[in-house]
Amino acid sequence: MTARDTIDWAREEDARWAAAFELRLVLHHEVPAALPGQALAEVRELTEESGAPAEELLGDPRAYADSVAAERVGEKHTGAVDLSGLTPAQRFRSLGYAAALTAAVLTCVHWAQEGMRVRISPAAGLFAVLLTAAVLACGVAAGLYNAGRHRAMSGWCLAAAGLLSGAIAAGTGLSDDPLFKLPTPVVLIVSALLAATVRTFSGPGTDDWFRGPAEEPDDARWIRRLGGLLRGRHGLGFREARGHTAEVRSHLAASGTGAQQAYGDVAVYAARLAGKAGRGRRKERRRRLAFGGLTALVLLADEQYVRRGEFGAYQFWLVLGVLALFLWEALVRPRLQRRTG
Repeated sequence: MTARDTIDWAREEDARWAAAFELRLVLHHEVPAALPGQALAEVRELTEESGAPAEELLGDPRAYADSVAAERVGEKHTGAVDLSGLTPAQRFRSLGYAAALTAAVLTCVHWAQEGMRVRISPAAGLFAVLLTAAVLACGVAAGLYNAGRHRAMSGWCLAAAGLLSGAIAAGTGLSDDPLFKLPTPVVLIVSALLAATVRTFSGPGTDDWFRGPAEEPDDARWIRRLGGLLRGRHGLGFREARGHTAEVRSHLAASGTGAQQAYGDVAVYAARLAGKAGRGRRKERRRRLAFGGLTALVLLADEQYVRRGEFGAYQFWLVLGVLALFLWEALVRPRLQRRTG
C-alpha cells in the first residue's frame, strides 16, 4: 500500500495527481520513507481547506515533487544512502533477506520433488551453516563498501571466502550418511528465523557500527574515507575519486586547516562531489539490473533449446536475442556514452 492509498481523496482528479506526485518523488529522488506520506497529508489538508483541486493549487505534480525534494531532503540524508537509496544496514539486510528467500525456495523445491522430509547429514548440515555464514559475511562487506570503509570490507571479504571454502570442503569431504530427518516446514521456519534475525540486527544502530568510530577522524582517515565513499556509495570511478581526494589533500596542505574544519562531515561532502551524476549512475545501474534479471529468467526457462541446437524453436532465438540485448546494455552502450559524453 502506498502513501496515497491511505488518504481519502475528495476528488478522483486529486487521487490521480497524488499518484503522479508520489511516483515522481519516489523514483526520481532519494527521499526518506516517511516524506511522501507527510507531503500528501499536507496536500489533502490544503485541498480540503481551500475547496480547490490539487493541480490548481500546486501545479504540475512532477514539478511539485521536484520542489518538495529540493526543499525537504537534507544533505545528511542524501549523503547516507548509496545509488540504490540504501544505507549500509539496509544493504546488509537486503542480502540477508535474499539468502533467507533462496533457502525457502530451495526447501519448497525439495518438498515438491523429494517429499516432506529433509535428510540432514554431516556434509549437508555443515555446508548449510558455513554457506549461510559466508552470505552474511558478504552482507557485512557490502555494508562496509557502502560506508566507504574499504579496508574493513577487505577483511570481511576474506572471511567470506574462507567460510565458502570451508563449506565446499565440508560438502565434499564429510560423510553424506543421514544423521536424522527434519520435516520440511521446520526448515522453512529456520529460513523465516534467519530473515527475522537479519531484521533485528539491522536497525538504525547498525548504521553507526558500519560507519565506524564516532570520534572526529584525523585528516588521513578523513581523506581515505572520502575516497571510499565516492567509489563505494556514489559509484565514481577510481581515477575520478582519486582526483577529488588529491585536490582535497593539496588544499589542506596549502591552507593548514584540518579536513573536518574545512569540509565538514565527510559523507555530506562526498554527496556534494557526486552531485547529479550519482542519480544518473543509479538509473543506469537499475537499468542493467533489470536487463540482468530478464536475461536470467529467460536462460533458466529456455537454455535447453540453445544447448540442444534447436534452431527451429523460437525459444532458441529468444535466448540469443536477450543475451545480445544484455551485452549491449552491459558493455557496448556504456562505452558509447563515455565516448560521446
